[in-house]
Amino acid sequence: MQSATATPKPVVTGRLAALLFVAAGFTAIAGLIGAAWTAAAASLVVISALTLVDLLRTLRPAALAVRGPASVQCQVGQESRLPLEFRNTGARAARTRIRIAWLPSVTCTPAQVSVQLEAGAQAHLDCRLTPRRGGEIPAGPIAIRSFGPLGLAGWQANATIATRLFAAPAFPSAAILPAKLTAMAQADGRNAVRQRGEGTEFDTLREYVVGDDRRSIDWRASARSPNLVVRTWQPERDRSLLIVVDCGRLAAARIGDFTRLQRYLDATLLVTALAVHAGETVEVLAFDTKPQRQARSRNRAGALAVVGAALTGLNARMVQTDYAALGRDLGERARGRQSVIVMTALGVQHGDVSLLAKLGPLATRREVLLADVANQRPPKTLDPLVNAYRAAASAKSTRSLEQARAQLKAGGLISMTAPAHTFASDLADTYLHSRGVR
Repeated sequence: MQSATATPKPVVTGRLAALLFVAAGFTAIAGLIGAAWTAAAASLVVISALTLVDLLRTLRPAALAVRGPASVQCQVGQESRLPLEFRNTGARAARTRIRIAWLPSVTCTPAQVSVQLEAGAQAHLDCRLTPRRGGEIPAGPIAIRSFGPLGLAGWQANATIATRLFAAPAFPSAAILPAKLTAMAQADGRNAVRQRGEGTEFDTLREYVVGDDRRSIDWRASARSPNLVVRTWQPERDRSLLIVVDCGRLAAARIGDFTRLQRYLDATLLVTALAVHAGETVEVLAFDTKPQRQARSRNRAGALAVVGAALTGLNARMVQTDYAALGRDLGERARGRQSVIVMTALGVQHGDVSLLAKLGPLATRREVLLADVANQRPPKTLDPLVNAYRAAASAKSTRSLEQARAQLKAGGLISMTAPAHTFASDLADTYLHSRGVR
């Protein structure tokens, strides 16, 4: 339990102001008979006495103890429950108004509430918190204003609770996750025909049925059987996926309503959910000049929670990404049949040359995919000269990106770009394509 620790300050209410207004009217009427000063003095004495008595009869805010949970976890934009407990430890009844303050990036509902407690009683309050940014957010002060029995004056002080809100990155692509899982289920062999393709391995033999691909016929097995026999395939097992999120300075660029890093994190959560559902071990690495965050999981039930907790509070740092250090780190993490997805800014001349030099050799041993969010077209203005400059800059950026992708492809690195609003979905489709989903 936490009690108000600050020195309480006396406060007055609107009821006292109304009483003073009535006293002023009484004084004006008394002035008609020449007794204005007497009426004013009597009114002030009575009002002051009532206010003093009311203040002395008011329970101090320190007597009201507040308790909250140590932590609250949720995702950005989602509502989370904050249970609070209030207990009156004083010898008098508490008539209080409580204001629960958080940082402006967190919406708290209700923000104010009236609590009346008898001596020794307690009350519970459920608040709803909705964060608009990710990270670790400490609870703000709780202002406790206690009033006397007459409601003329009272005391106010602040109490603090040790609650911290952990807001995981936003996951707007969760809406399309069921459709992606359905597509994966069909590729996993739950459909009638399982054909050979990239990212598949031999599963079993069965008799040929009308509609099977003739290229799947196993002629040797058919020679030993009275019927034609075909091979069936399933997605490769015991695979692992490494997702690298660039959190250098270029990840702070705002593309549309979100930053490049926020788009990366949304896509990371979507691909992670698909990969663990496919039975792969997923490792996530946030990197700029050194590893900033990392997580590893293959548990379907808890993978998103593990990855989301690891990425909570991740922000882009104003440093240039060190691709040489990234290449060394990825080389040390090499594991069997592991695919690598690197989300980083493409189309930056020096960055692309460094990417090719440091990650190119890695592509000879593992499948490496580079992904980025495409820049949006600049909005048009009423000034034709400004529009011309913006169009020229956009065309230059497009040419630079095309040259970079061609250069990376020549070096053995696969790259993709997609608009901001479809980046996560397109990256997930590319991953599913690598598993044989068409």
